[in-house]
Amino acid sequence: MILVLVRHAPAEDLTEETNDHERRLTASGRKKMEKAAAGLAVMLLREKGFCICSSPKQRSLETAKIVAEYLKVEHIVSDDRLEDGEPQELLQLVEEHSDKQVLILTGHEPWISSFSDYLSRQELPYRKGAAAAFKLEEGWQDEGARLLWFMQPRALRRLSTAYEEIMHKKDK
Repeated sequence: MILVLVRHAPAEDLTEETNDHERRLTASGRKKMEKAAAGLAVMLLREKGFCICSSPKQRSLETAKIVAEYLKVEHIVSDDRLEDGEPQELLQLVEEHSDKQVLILTGHEPWISSFSDYLSRQELPYRKGAAAAFKLEEGWQDEGARLLWFMQPRALRRLSTAYEEIMHKKDK
């Protein structure tokens, strides 16, 4: 299985009037994530059998929906375990979806970095919109997951032009 961790895109600031659960992506964050999701689609071009699970917080769900659009995934699973992301709970979530070829989890700091560290024993600096892919091979819990790639959002956005070229060729 390939496990992809995606940190949500830039969201509204938390104020006294806003509920943390309901914070939405900013217009700029949405636009940036659309390009980053196109880049993510390029990185996962050869893969099939996607499942996307998201934190139920609005900003994470919006990020997951954008990713789903570019990967042509119709259904997103909202899972409370992706709010706080205790490693044992996340491992259980991964195990529940072990029949999938690619599992994408969208969520928040600090769990995304903590889980990433747990998986690969490497510290990765997730900016908003960043993504990492790990290969979970048999026995990975003993040896660690293999990091396939890690990309900051700017690098993913640069790949969006490749996505446009690929889609243009498919249409011909």
